[in-house]
Amino acid sequence: MALTKYKLGELITVCDERNSFGLTNFYGLNINKEFMPTVANTEGLDESKYKVVRNRRFVFSGYTGAILGVAGNIGDKTGD
Repeated sequence: MALTKYKLGELITVCDERNSFGLTNFYGLNINKEFMPTVANTEGLDESKYKVVRNRRFVFSGYTGAILGVAGNIGDKTGD
């Protein structure tokens, strides 16, 4: 059986869901590509600007240096 070639964009859908729910538990990606609670001071931040990564979705972060930052949310960190 032959393998079929696909472009990544044919297999995934870009999601850009913002925090319109008032969620206040913020997470980020660490260098091990795992979600972790933020260490930043979130007091007074506009929570609606932050993206929501629902369960069973993936996130890409280009801010992890030379390592490709891709992680999947397999927990229930968004409450859905």
